[in-house]
Amino acid sequence: MSPSKKIVEVVIPTGIGKTLHYSVPPAFEPRIQAGMRVRVPLGPRQATGYVVDWVKTAEVLTLRDILEVLDATPLLDQWLLDFTRWAADYYLAPWGRLLQYAVPPIAQRKDRRAIQIPPPPEQAQELRAAYRPDRPGSEQLATEEIVAAVRAGLYKVFLLRAHSRLAVYLKAIDTTLKTGKSCLLLVPEILQIEPIATQLKLMLGLDPLIIHGELNPRKRLDNWLKIKASKNSVVIGTRSAVFAPISNLGLIIVDEEQDISYKQEESPRYHARDLSLVRARGSGAAVLLGSAAPSMESYYHVQTGKYHGLRLHEEASHSPAVEIVDLREAPRSGFVSEPLKKAVVRHVAKGDSIALFINRRGFAHGIFCRDCGYTARCPSCNIAAAYHKETRQLRCHYCGRIQPPIDSCPDCRGARLIAVGSGTERVFEEVKTVLPEARIERLDRDLIGGKKKRREVAARLAETRAEVFIGTQLLLSWSELPTFSLIGLVWADQGLHLPDFRAGERTFQLLTLLMQRSKEEVLIQTYTPDHPAIQFAAQRDYAGFAQTELETRKALGLPPYRRLIRLVVNGRREGPVQRAAESLAAILHRMAGEKDRTGEDKGRFDILGPVPAPVSKRRSRYRWHLLLRGRDPGPLHHWAAAGIQAWTNKNPATGIKLEIDVDPLQML
Repeated sequence: MSPSKKIVEVVIPTGIGKTLHYSVPPAFEPRIQAGMRVRVPLGPRQATGYVVDWVKTAEVLTLRDILEVLDATPLLDQWLLDFTRWAADYYLAPWGRLLQYAVPPIAQRKDRRAIQIPPPPEQAQELRAAYRPDRPGSEQLATEEIVAAVRAGLYKVFLLRAHSRLAVYLKAIDTTLKTGKSCLLLVPEILQIEPIATQLKLMLGLDPLIIHGELNPRKRLDNWLKIKASKNSVVIGTRSAVFAPISNLGLIIVDEEQDISYKQEESPRYHARDLSLVRARGSGAAVLLGSAAPSMESYYHVQTGKYHGLRLHEEASHSPAVEIVDLREAPRSGFVSEPLKKAVVRHVAKGDSIALFINRRGFAHGIFCRDCGYTARCPSCNIAAAYHKETRQLRCHYCGRIQPPIDSCPDCRGARLIAVGSGTERVFEEVKTVLPEARIERLDRDLIGGKKKRREVAARLAETRAEVFIGTQLLLSWSELPTFSLIGLVWADQGLHLPDFRAGERTFQLLTLLMQRSKEEVLIQTYTPDHPAIQFAAQRDYAGFAQTELETRKALGLPPYRRLIRLVVNGRREGPVQRAAESLAAILHRMAGEKDRTGEDKGRFDILGPVPAPVSKRRSRYRWHLLLRGRDPGPLHHWAAAGIQAWTNKNPATGIKLEIDVDPLQML
């Protein structure tokens, strides 16, 4: 490198865990700015990277030159670079991985076409007359508090606990735009975007800009560029929209804030709800979290004064009759008890719409041999393979592997095989036997994968005018469905006994959300009718459940009272995986002990594990996990990062990988 050449710091949007330094040819110096894309040499190949800063010195003596500057103006603003860097540090992930979500995929291709940033629109969208909710009451009081924060440019977090939240959202959006600021609305599912966009168009005359993963690459880039150019817009999107290049942000709304879909399952395992708070704080924007059954963390923050709680009191009138059916005693010949069958027949006779919920696709949980106890398993994941009768397949719901069904037991050659458990296909068959003339529809991911299938199903639903819907959580997010007169939960215990401390919370939330879709009657089938999650849900007592749940978590040292980082070590052979996990735990124990001896962070950390993960093998890789627990995120993250780095330096074992999950929501 010539001594006269300047140096830039570049991030490659891959899993490379550090920034790289390159020298800048003199011809490029006047053009390069932070946030621009550049072509750089990377080993024997070339890559597209993002300039993030100018530096005076480099880590190595010999630097390679930047090959090409791809943009005339920065694609990424400084605040977005700072935001993604903060997220990378917090989630212990490579910065480049976060930048992959901040820029449309088409901009990360290897071509050298410059992306032109359009000029700002001449004027903002013309709004209709100020939106006024039909019911003044508590809706008006709630919106006034939010509006005051938006107008003052204050970072303030509101938690709206209510079933019907749209009127509050519309008023808050209307006011935000009238102050000349922009608004971001996050939803957990793509299916939920269109109904809200339609309401914005109908009530406010707005055409929101939409960002999600199913947009075709060109449309996604076009919308991204429009968002970047606008100073006064409404953006609706799913999880990754938290990285949208919105400037002049005044309000972020996170609907169904408790939904687990906001947490990314692969690295980087960020949580869009939590990042929305960080983004709003940096922008001086208000945040509105909405849910009928908020997460325990958000409720706790209201109790401690960190968030401001809002309620809509007039919703108490929405109260269908709830009956708990004890499956230990209720008469039944299949998976639908006699009380639920009678209720279904009664409502169909009246011409009502009915929904039966079971959160499992397929016909049965698995195939079981009555002679020797053999269970058909996925060889890649070592868990039971679900039986899909309609396609005659054994299917793994973790890795997607498909196997042909078996006619005899491969262990004992016996023919006494039975399908154990139930899914949407089996419940459909059972109801069809009871009501052969009824119009029955099934709704699960097997039927609506992709936009084309969704359109086909929507058209069929509009044509058949079904009376009975049998489905998974699509019953909650599919906007074309009617309000039901009866909702039956075929197996309310399904997720209740998973090895996850949030199992009770998720069951309560699911029951609460399903109950709000019924206008007359709810039947809950369960083997554990006395469980607090089921009892409090049936009584519509969120505060009672939350208090009980938080007391348990405080006693056990679980979130929100302590912070967690989950580390999962995985590899092709179980022995090396176990040894690697034990080595990682030993290093972390030693570091924690050193801090204790010096008095620094004494007693603030502990380690649970390592042990085999509940799903001990997935996609042919064995898995061991451990939990790091601490009171404060800063010292906890510093300890984890130092331990992981020391372990990586000491154990460069080929084939061993480490998954890092900060603030984990899944323990499987």
